[in-house]
Amino acid sequence: MTTAQDVFELKCILKNIKIRLCCRIESGVKQLLALITNDDEVVLHYTYGELPPVVKRVPWLTDSSKVIQAICFDPTATWLLVVSIDGSLYIIPALSLTDKKQRIDCKWSLNDLTHFPKHSQTPDSKPTCIVWWQTLDCNQNALVGYESGAIALVSLTDGRCLGCCAISEAVTRLSLCQDNTLDSVSLLINGDSGQQWRLVLEQNSVGVLWPPESASHSDDLTRSRLHNLKQMGVDKLASLKQRLVEARSGRRDSQSDTASESSHSESTPSGPELLPCLCDTIFAPQYARNRYLFSAFYKPTSLLTVHAVDVESAPLFVHKLMMGTNSLLLTDKLIYTVNDDGDVISVISTQLSECRMEGDAKFNSEALVAQFSVGREKVLNIYKLMDLTGGRTRKSKEDQRREKHFEMPKTMEDLSIRKPRIDTCVVVTNSSVYKLVVRCSPIYKFVHFVTVENDLEKAEKLSFIFGLNLQQLLEACGDLMISKGSFHSGIILYKQAKVHLLKRVLKLAISADCRTLLKFVHLCLSASRVDMSIATKIHIGNLAVMAYTELILRHGGHARISNTKDFMNFLRYEEFFDQILAVNVACQAGHWNIVTLLAKCRGLQPEVVSAFGQILQSARAPRANDREFLFALSEPSLTQSLVIFPQSSREIFNFVRTNVDAFPVDVLQRFAVQLDPSQPCVIPLVSRIFSTNKYSTSLDTTIESVDMENPDRTIIAVKDLIETFLIVMVKLVAKTDKDGYNIELLDEIQPPDPPVDEPIMKKLPHLHPLSCGYEHAAVVRNSCLYTMGVSSSGCLGLGPLLSQSSPPKLVQTLFDLKVKVLSVSCGRKHTLALTDFGVYAWGSNTYGQLGLGPFIQESPYPQVITALSFKKVVEIVAGQYHSLAVTSSGQVYTWGWGIHGQLGHANCDNFYYPKLLQFKYPVVQVAAGHAHSLILSEDGKLYGFGSNVFGQLESCHLDSNKSTSPILVLLMPDIYTPIEKISTGYFHNIAIRVDQEVYTWGASPQEVRILQSKNLQKQNGLSLKAPDSWKASVHVYSSGNKIPIEQVAVGYRHSVILHNGKILWGKSKDDELSPPKLKDKDNISFYTHKFIHVACGLDYTMAIDQSGKLLAWGSPSMAQTILGRPLDEDSKSSNEGKVIIFKNTHRIIKFPNNFDGNADNFPVEVPGLPSMAITFNPTDHRILFAKKYVSYAILQIENETDLDQSLKPLTKNTSPLNFIQNIPKFKLGQKTLHYALETYHGLYDTENVLSKCLDVNNYQAASKIAILDGHFGDSLGFQLTAFKKYMDTCNLDLDSIFVNKEMFDNIKEKEQNFVDFVVKNIQEDYGEKTYIHSPAHILSSSSSLDSIRQWGDDVEHQGGCESPCEISDIGDVRQSVTHYVQSLKSNDNSPPISSVSKRVSDAELITKKPQSEEEYIDLEIKDERTRDVIDHASKLIEFYIKKIYLSENHILMQNVLMKCIDFWLSNNLPVPILENVLLKNMDKYFYPLSILLFCKNFNSGSDDDIIKDKRDSAGFLKEFSTKFCLHLCSMVLENVNKT
Repeated sequence: MTTAQDVFELKCILKNIKIRLCCRIESGVKQLLALITNDDEVVLHYTYGELPPVVKRVPWLTDSSKVIQAICFDPTATWLLVVSIDGSLYIIPALSLTDKKQRIDCKWSLNDLTHFPKHSQTPDSKPTCIVWWQTLDCNQNALVGYESGAIALVSLTDGRCLGCCAISEAVTRLSLCQDNTLDSVSLLINGDSGQQWRLVLEQNSVGVLWPPESASHSDDLTRSRLHNLKQMGVDKLASLKQRLVEARSGRRDSQSDTASESSHSESTPSGPELLPCLCDTIFAPQYARNRYLFSAFYKPTSLLTVHAVDVESAPLFVHKLMMGTNSLLLTDKLIYTVNDDGDVISVISTQLSECRMEGDAKFNSEALVAQFSVGREKVLNIYKLMDLTGGRTRKSKEDQRREKHFEMPKTMEDLSIRKPRIDTCVVVTNSSVYKLVVRCSPIYKFVHFVTVENDLEKAEKLSFIFGLNLQQLLEACGDLMISKGSFHSGIILYKQAKVHLLKRVLKLAISADCRTLLKFVHLCLSASRVDMSIATKIHIGNLAVMAYTELILRHGGHARISNTKDFMNFLRYEEFFDQILAVNVACQAGHWNIVTLLAKCRGLQPEVVSAFGQILQSARAPRANDREFLFALSEPSLTQSLVIFPQSSREIFNFVRTNVDAFPVDVLQRFAVQLDPSQPCVIPLVSRIFSTNKYSTSLDTTIESVDMENPDRTIIAVKDLIETFLIVMVKLVAKTDKDGYNIELLDEIQPPDPPVDEPIMKKLPHLHPLSCGYEHAAVVRNSCLYTMGVSSSGCLGLGPLLSQSSPPKLVQTLFDLKVKVLSVSCGRKHTLALTDFGVYAWGSNTYGQLGLGPFIQESPYPQVITALSFKKVVEIVAGQYHSLAVTSSGQVYTWGWGIHGQLGHANCDNFYYPKLLQFKYPVVQVAAGHAHSLILSEDGKLYGFGSNVFGQLESCHLDSNKSTSPILVLLMPDIYTPIEKISTGYFHNIAIRVDQEVYTWGASPQEVRILQSKNLQKQNGLSLKAPDSWKASVHVYSSGNKIPIEQVAVGYRHSVILHNGKILWGKSKDDELSPPKLKDKDNISFYTHKFIHVACGLDYTMAIDQSGKLLAWGSPSMAQTILGRPLDEDSKSSNEGKVIIFKNTHRIIKFPNNFDGNADNFPVEVPGLPSMAITFNPTDHRILFAKKYVSYAILQIENETDLDQSLKPLTKNTSPLNFIQNIPKFKLGQKTLHYALETYHGLYDTENVLSKCLDVNNYQAASKIAILDGHFGDSLGFQLTAFKKYMDTCNLDLDSIFVNKEMFDNIKEKEQNFVDFVVKNIQEDYGEKTYIHSPAHILSSSSSLDSIRQWGDDVEHQGGCESPCEISDIGDVRQSVTHYVQSLKSNDNSPPISSVSKRVSDAELITKKPQSEEEYIDLEIKDERTRDVIDHASKLIEFYIKKIYLSENHILMQNVLMKCIDFWLSNNLPVPILENVLLKNMDKYFYPLSILLFCKNFNSGSDDDIIKDKRDSAGFLKEFSTKFCLHLCSMVLENVNKT
């Protein structure tokens, strides 16, 4: 059984009927079959589309002369034409008999026969066949063939005989042939013997219509016959024969159909032409493939040739059929044949039976599709049955709606594949009528073979036979397999169907589970040979992101952990996915770990910050106890973005401040480190705020203060950050620091020491305002940085770009941070920028070349290299995958890719943080190539380390091909001349000696290969030349006039020298240096045209001229890449260059048209850069040294100074989860908090922080804030409260006489009452707070900036002067006091005074009391604890008294003294000690003290309100010793006398 036997079925439609003649017609959906039975009955079988068939019996005339001889239908399937034995014609209205509904054009009678009796001119012999001919002019004629060989043309309108001709034997069959242009119609005549003739009936193009009018009808027939043959001409016959022979020998004519169709217009014979008769060839007209064809069947070899309508043309197709075939029917894909015995019908595939002309090919047994036998019956004829089902069906609305929403097909029924059109046939035998039908669609069969039997071979054959769309079907089978869940087979089928990779992934995504999808995605992304566009990769990456997200959401437990791990690895190492999408998806799914990972490893901090900002505003904001969310929010690397994006950070800071009470300690610690305002990434903005607060006069700050008029949003963000930091610190200290009371915190906390200034080198390296990387470039303009080119791994610093390349754009992050960019350097996929606030890096960090640590994969935004923040870096250089930095003292730091030893640390590791190079001389310049580095020491010696494979280190005497620590590079011939400048970029190097001679050494791999092959040819067995010639240095240029050469630069193969403002370049060593081409307009000014900086990329060069124009030379594709603009298509093709493929190895070699130097191209001006600002202070290293700031000052307060180590997180191999949830190990306690309060005073809202301090009972911090704000009374109150708490914890045993608790409780109330009063005084007081030295502190005495402006000037004058005497107009009393003190100092006569003056001099040492007194007190106090407490108490009081004395405000002093005394007494502290303290500084406040103690009634103004029902001063007085009171009196008296 064959593959497709069961596709067909032979169905019987009429049986038990003796059939003599038959004919059939199809017109559209109407099909008519007429049968003439042996009893001479006419049977009509009619079908209309899908309706059930109608069978009609029509009785015939019984007259024997009316026996039907032949029948045929008209072309419209309406009328049946019958010729009877006597030659008369009848027209039967067949259609109206079978189908009354049809509308019929009534040319003849509808309910009766139309009879045309035999015409006199028609021959008398017996008619044998008949055909209906409708001319192109729509004349209806019949052509009747007779036994005598005559053929008559009879008009069916009036029955006239219009013409006649004859052939030499009886006519057995007539058939009409048309051509495809409907231009000509001819008649094919079959004779008895099997010979065939052809008669051209009409041919429009040449106006032929048969019969020719001129020929007289009465001509003798035989004569006409001879005449016709003669007319054919001998030559014509010969040429015909020749043509056929040629055709059979396989030389297919290239003549087109139409040409060949009109070729028989050369001579138009008016009679039948004899078709070239190669004995057993049977010709027949066929209609297949939507065109009229003509088949020639050569019986002996059963070879079938198919021609266009003209037999003379070469065959279009050749098929080999089975032997013993008699008649055949041609359809599009199948050939139906009947065997000689007339009892077997075979279906043969046209595709598989095709063969070539020449050979005696065997019949391909595969070509037999199916075979049916009709038993003993004999086939009279087979007719084609058109398949009309294949037409497109109109879709209902429902379907269309469903179409938009794609679903994977689940079953065969869902497949929307067009069924193939299969034309079958109707078979009429002598006793029945059969219909060959398609029982089971080949598509079903195909799908069955593929999906069930897994037999692709059979399926393929099937698709071949029926002309199915193999790829579409395989894809459909793949769909079915995947819907069933056998993904593996489905994907294999997709592959065979050559489905676009993205489509495969998407189909999998629709139906498969995420795990399968991810497996496949990983396969796609990791397979090296899969050729995908970047866009496809990004799409596939995005799908993976979604799939992972779903997996993590769906499965909990262990599965979730492992899924999260996989997802993290995917996000870390996969280059292609839409990163912004990933951030948003992760945020919405609440995968906070993933969000952190994206922020940290992929450098997406800005996206993450803005996502957080949105999420906190939305209704779905996470709760404050969601630990993972807090960890993500407190990710330390977000700080920079928090400051730059105020809109988002406002929400975040609010969230933190509102919920800070709910945070656990570890989260608070993370927040403290994250919000630390002294960390390098926010220092630029913080220090900017400081600098704008004190007025300086230099030009820069004038410009900056103009900026300041509209306060920047970032400044608000910084203040927000500081306040949030303080609140977090307050909370953290409350939870961790249990140290009780610390007297040290009273005074200012000493800031950490600034880094020791290292000696600065005599000659600093030049800055690079322009740098070109592999495929990107950067240029510094007006201290801003612009980048352009290919944005791989974010090396442009513009954030995650989905587009491949970008035109010049401002690096916004650096602009927002307000840093000035001084110098820039581009590597292969990373960029470094030197700014006045440290080194920023961005791009790829695969090998650690950013120096930001091992976990960062890439950073599309600039990040400061914190590890270098303690050093003053003066030069940075990026190699291809590693980086170098030089500090001001000439030390070198290297980091990044180290496999060739190019980091110089005596090993081959990659370093993820900058590491100091062990090198004993100061270095003035460094250069970095692809796998080597060069350093130039101060004395002009050149050292190198890294790979030497291509001679990069010049020395030929290196044992190995690399050196992992610096070795001397000697430039022959004169190795002692110092070197001045060096440059390298890829493999070769260039150096300028002090005498302005230029040398180069090293070579690119291509050059080395070429040189090696040359050497091999030269040597021929003799070693004539050192093999590594490229390693030796070659002299390339010398400055004739000894004018210094400004700069040298190198690309992949070319070198450029900038000398005296002119550029010269050469492609290789032996190449002459030449100036670049300039446009004409530039050329005119060429002598004046000066370039100031030049840089080389891979195969392009850029230069800045003195007017600030940036020009680029290179190939057009470079222009496209660097400028980020598309190339014109036409120019692209010309620049592709040639490609050669070796046949044996299949290696491909491209020869670019112009690879190196590109000196032959005109430069392109780089658009989009602002013009250069004219400035009087050119940007140089001075800016660097002007900045004095301490990085991580806050962390250094309570932690050991070696922060470098502790800041670096865990090692490389910790899991990403631990790394993300790292908890900083810093100690951050009260001291740090106080330092921060002091340092940043004025940059936060003191009210908020103060209330937070009181919430957590941190009275010391509250007191510090009050003192900074100048509220001494409050401050003292807070301090005393704190101290009281401390005393309570100590359990002192003081024998108490007065225990007055309520007194203590009321302190707080009192403070509230006289706050207003204090404030009044403070306002007069501003000028005197001279105890503060730093600008921040000056600011701190006021909460409003206006007041600063009022008193700022005084302060400037006053500087840090300790003595308040300079201010004269405060009042007599005050003056008198100071005079008095001075007089005391000068006048040593009276003993009491001397003792006072002694104490005055001691008072400078606030904390140290005179030795003698202490001993004297010690006698009384035995308990160590108690002594400590009392000691602290006295220090405390002394501190405040001194502070207020400086403010010279008597009323304030009086209040403070009262408070102190009150406190002392109410807590039963020993009075003698208090007396001691008061005596020490008596001269400072005897006046307020005397009023307090001696005047019983307080009448001075508002003081009444203050003390109502408290114990009066006499009560105080009782407590003090007489000695003390006398002392006081004497002071007052003396002073009174003085005044």
